[in-house]
Amino acid sequence: MERLVSKSDDEYLRKIDGMVESIKEAKNEPIEKGVKLDELDW
Repeated sequence: MERLVSKSDDEYLRKIDGMVESIKEAKNEPIEKGVKLDELDW
């Protein structure tokens, strides 16, 4: 399911140095390297 990102979320993330590149790199990682939401350290 695709989550809609508000313009303010997009603008905020783009202001963080290196965030866009990090998201692009993560998007290309194999799913096997992923973690479940309950495994994330929030």
